Amino acid sequence: MEPSKQTDGKASHKSSGNTRSFFALVRLRVTAGLITILPILITFWVVRFIFRLMRDASRWAVEALALSPRGMSLLHSLGLADGTEPAQTLERLPSVVHWGIAMASVALTVLLLYVVGALAANVVGRRAVGLVDTIAARVPLVKSVYLASKQVLSTLGGDESRSYLGVALVPFPTETMRAVGFITNRFKDTVTGEDLASVFIPSTPNPTTGFLEVVRQTDLVQLDWSTEDALATIMSGGTVTPDGAADGSFTMAPRRGPLIEGVGTRSDDSAEHGPSPEPSSR
Repeated sequence: MEPSKQTDGKASHKSSGNTRSFFALVRLRVTAGLITILPILITFWVVRFIFRLMRDASRWAVEALALSPRGMSLLHSLGLADGTEPAQTLERLPSVVHWGIAMASVALTVLLLYVVGALAANVVGRRAVGLVDTIAARVPLVKSVYLASKQVLSTLGGDESRSYLGVALVPFPTETMRAVGFITNRFKDTVTGEDLASVFIPSTPNPTTGFLEVVRQTDLVQLDWSTEDALATIMSGGTVTPDGAADGSFTMAPRRGPLIEGVGTRSDDSAEHGPSPEPSSR
């Protein structure tokens, strides 16, 4: 009976191993499927959200034009209106016409945005925007929301010249760790005269929220990353990195020379602040 028991035990162990291998394979394939399909779904959801937002912004104008006397005359000539009330006529239009109205609404929104951008780029437009900024800055609640949202959107939009002063590695959340952040301002300590910088550290994967730190400029490691490079790295959780970081040339060591052109230098901290303490081993 003992050989029979040993044979049954080996068969049971082999069956259990095959079951674990099967579930591991299923888990691996499902994970691969999620990694493949989720970026497509997220892109689809974002595009659909933007499309609906732009459509709804101007849809009322396109529908009003379609229900105007000239619009109704055109619909009658095409056989799409039967003399009923305008609201009922709009509901009875074929789905193709509704799709055409949506596309026309998006096109009108794009045109309006282009016109606003063109006006904001000239002298009169800049003065108008400056007037709006001045008015918004005098209203307590509006001031905080308007200026903060404008700064964040300008940064995410890639307006590097006005929005931020570079991308850098920041000592966060500990001295031995680094986080990717945007340098948003530079100033001096009124007591010590040190060159300081305010740095916005976006969270992952949502870069619209994060932390604000004020650090010495000599503690920052400035990177030659663009806005898109930094945002792609943050939103992907580090799986997407710029070429400089992907080919092994990335470093966390502070660089010599100015952190920001014309402001501050990366001199040895020991000359001003003494030797840096070694991290304690725990």
